[in-house]
Amino acid sequence: MRILPLFATICILAASLFAIEMLSPRQLELTHGDKVEIGSIGVGQTIAISVKPEVSTGGKFGQGGVYDQLVIVSAPQGWKYKDSKLTSSPLQAEITAPADAQEGEYEITMRILDEENREELGYLDFTAKVLVKRDIMDMGVEPNQRVVSSGQPAKFTITISNKGDANDVFEVSSEGMQNWNFRKVIFLPARSSKTISYEIAGTEEERYEISITAVSKSSSLVRAKQDVTVIVHTNLISDYKAINDGVLFFPLFEAPIYSVAGLFANLFN
Repeated sequence: MRILPLFATICILAASLFAIEMLSPRQLELTHGDKVEIGSIGVGQTIAISVKPEVSTGGKFGQGGVYDQLVIVSAPQGWKYKDSKLTSSPLQAEITAPADAQEGEYEITMRILDEENREELGYLDFTAKVLVKRDIMDMGVEPNQRVVSSGQPAKFTITISNKGDANDVFEVSSEGMQNWNFRKVIFLPARSSKTISYEIAGTEEERYEISITAVSKSSSLVRAKQDVTVIVHTNLISDYKAINDGVLFFPLFEAPIYSVAGLFANLFN
């Protein structure tokens, strides 16, 4: 009866003598019993942890070997997880926070194992610390107002930023101007940004208040919203005003004339 506990102890000691390389979301060396901060994610988001399975020391012949799997030993209640595939390289496991998770730091116990201890590498346990927060993305829309002539396009640029350590998919949409509402799905890797364009045009003189929203596909709690204004005019003075927004087209040789007209039109603001 003492052999099994003794054998387990030997495995643990063997594992603790050398380090295993974590590749993502952080690049660092892991030893048995480590607690490591792997980054921040939004509610409902999934973060992948990958490690290099090869080690150069320890094992049956003292020359290292290859670990077989990265598994989740324990996770907070309500969290989902997925162990790595056997004998893949790198070994990659995934953990997913609940869509309604409370903000805060959570701990997940993970294990890198040598299946059936065939290479006598033992196993390595470590704790991954994940920060869950809702302020995980930003959205900016430029400009916040466009003045255009009837039938001319009002163009906006929308920039979405993923501030977390998990890849995610966001749906960007608009509402407020009939027949010009749009919906676009974009993929954003961790710690990245993407800019898209949005154009609308009106034929009647009117002021349009438009709401642009970005929502994470992981959880509707991860979202951002910004309102913009489009003012459509149909008279000559407003056409000149629209020149200042760069939306009218005219021959190159007439550019100086229209530029002066645009400055003159500002006197009517």
